[in-house]
Amino acid sequence: MTASTLVLYDTTGQWGWLGELYAIMSANLASHFGSWTAMPVASYRTGQLKQYTAAIYVGSTYDEPLPTAFLDDVFGTTTPVIWAYDNIWQLTARYPNFSSVYGWNWSGFDRRSAPMSPCWPTVSAPTAPPSLGRCARSARMAEALHTLGKTRLSI
Repeated sequence: MTASTLVLYDTTGQWGWLGELYAIMSANLASHFGSWTAMPVASYRTGQLKQYTAAIYVGSTYDEPLPTAFLDDVFGTTTPVIWAYDNIWQLTARYPNFSSVYGWNWSGFDRRSAPMSPCWPTVSAPTAPPSLGRCARSARMAEALHTLGKTRLSI
């Protein structure tokens, strides 16, 4: 099967327009592995995840209303899903058994992270300390994209 990625993004609020820009960047990365389709997460319909070999959700808007069809499909899929940044709490709240399935649960933002700092090429995702904040999370997202197919949900 040829690799194909569904890229979903947020569109609401004052900064909602940024969601599409983040989706373009994510799609650019995903395009190295195959085809991609980008669309607002609000347009998601039941079963669309099954049409792709991977998915990326870019949660750029805090508390973006996510369709229950999307949440249900993410929880029940075997398709690898990369969930970037916000709104994971909507998924964990919808499924009380989330932590027993995935082995972790969202409990809040890590306020201990250092302010944004440059990412140096020597930072490797698997060993990057949490104190690197968003820089390390970006490296982890890149690593997750590299390992598509090995996990069901990457944060």
